[in-house]
Amino acid sequence: MTAATTTEATSTEATTTEAMTTEATTTTTTAPSESCVNNERSPVPSDKVCNKHGIYDGTSMDFLGSPSGATTMESCRQACHDASGCSYFAITPGGSCYIYGGTIESVIDQLTIYVWYDMDCFCDLDGPAVTTTTGATTTEATTTETTTTSVF
Repeated sequence: MTAATTTEATSTEATTTEAMTTEATTTTTTAPSESCVNNERSPVPSDKVCNKHGIYDGTSMDFLGSPSGATTMESCRQACHDASGCSYFAITPGGSCYIYGGTIESVIDQLTIYVWYDMDCFCDLDGPAVTTTTGATTTEATTTETTTTSVF
């Protein structure tokens, strides 16, 4: 009789799986949307009458007066700012100031001595003349992802 011998072999393998690391960076920058330089908006509002020579055109014009001593754009602007209901003005530089309530819709481009301004052309009128900028934005985001799986 012969004896039977059985031999079993066992092996161990190490397995490691690594996922790729991904990095994404996003940078968004927007230009300044508005500046205020010497109490004037920059850029000038496109839907407002600012520093336009010509003749008034519109349907709502309420003459509020002609302040004495207001002979510059700055002094006429201040007179309008101080007057209740004033929303725009006309200046004849070195001459006269005319302040109005209502809405100025447009100015017919003609050679005149009148220069028209909507009060929405100006900013920071209650403080000293300074330069301010609004609207600048920078955003950065970074994402990192790593996955490691090990089996022994």
